Amino acid sequence: MRGGSRNASEKVRGPVPAQAGNLFEPRTPVAKRRARAATQSRRRARAAIRRFRGVGDKRSKKTGRSLITFLFDSNIMNVIVIANVIVRVMSALATNFKRYLTETTGLDVALRRKDAERLPVFLRQLYDLFRLEIGGEIFTGIFLKPGHEFTASAFRKQLPMLMKHGSGEKYVLVAPALSGFSRRSLIEKRIPFVVPETQIHWPELGVVLRARQGQRTQTHLPVERVSPATQAVIVFALTTDLTGIVTPKELTRRLGYTPMSMTRALNEMESAGLAEIERVGRERHLHLPGNRRAFWERARPRMRNPVRMEVRLWERDVPEECRLPAGETALARRTMLAQPAVPVFAVGRKGWRAIERQGVERVPEPESGTCLLQVWLYEPSLFCDAGGVDVFSLYLSLEAEQDERVAAARETMMEKHAW
Repeated sequence: MRGGSRNASEKVRGPVPAQAGNLFEPRTPVAKRRARAATQSRRRARAAIRRFRGVGDKRSKKTGRSLITFLFDSNIMNVIVIANVIVRVMSALATNFKRYLTETTGLDVALRRKDAERLPVFLRQLYDLFRLEIGGEIFTGIFLKPGHEFTASAFRKQLPMLMKHGSGEKYVLVAPALSGFSRRSLIEKRIPFVVPETQIHWPELGVVLRARQGQRTQTHLPVERVSPATQAVIVFALTTDLTGIVTPKELTRRLGYTPMSMTRALNEMESAGLAEIERVGRERHLHLPGNRRAFWERARPRMRNPVRMEVRLWERDVPEECRLPAGETALARRTMLAQPAVPVFAVGRKGWRAIERQGVERVPEPESGTCLLQVWLYEPSLFCDAGGVDVFSLYLSLEAEQDERVAAARETMMEKHAW
């Protein structure tokens, strides 16, 4: 067959030149040029497909063959690669960074993804580059993609290559999470970084803030509804006799939130006019008005219903430590309202997760032996007393109740409260 195939080829194309030595080698200069052009086209198509996918040559799960190799082995020579029309979607990390920085500093943050096609492939797989405009200053945002290991020493070596495609000389590393060792190493190497909701180490941003302090009457924008952490601070202030200096560190110890969450809570309270914040060196001191009733009336329009969701369970499935009276059950303990047919309890997210892990059954309709369990946005046991949940959170949870009996009892409760 091999010899016959060669004879048939000779009939069509003529005898094979002596120097060929290969049945598949091009016989003419034109054929050679076409072969070289086809090879170059395949190489460009392979590179374009890799850039578009952002990964290396993928392989089929069924056959294990290279998908790109299969494409060309099947003689599919016309490959359409869309390189210029790419939908640029801002990553979740960039969205969290913008929101976190705006809430923390009060500065306007503008982000625009940069074209990083000229970066080496391994850097494109590790990072996204953004042009950041913050307070009139331009920075390069180097966003670490999730799922990749990070070391400060490796990043320092990669930085010159990244900054060749950056915006100016200023930069910041943004990561979804960093180990304590990595953060300490970055601080020692004087590398600015941001971990949204966790930590900001960005000295140049502090310069921007100080430069703008004279232009702004307040650093943080007011909010319509305070966050759950801020509401927890307000309820804590209303239910506790706060004396002496109150700092974010003290609130962290008492309420169990992170120092950064407590700092944002003080920012919200200050911007809403609910409290005065005194800056003493690097510390911030909280000063609340002496009249608690006036403080409550001023804060109430900005507070929210603490109940995140309500589920019906068999009462026997709810542990005793999670049976904190709430809703009409707690209101009946504080007023002349009759106890409801189905008891109502409140629990925080941590307690609810513990109950869920037990695989408890949810009951769709009211039945004897069931209860209503409210899952709150903050931990209700922090401010409870003998009557159940605190009166302020209880009032907010029943504020939208249309039942006249409940509405009347709710107002009576607040009138009788010892301010």
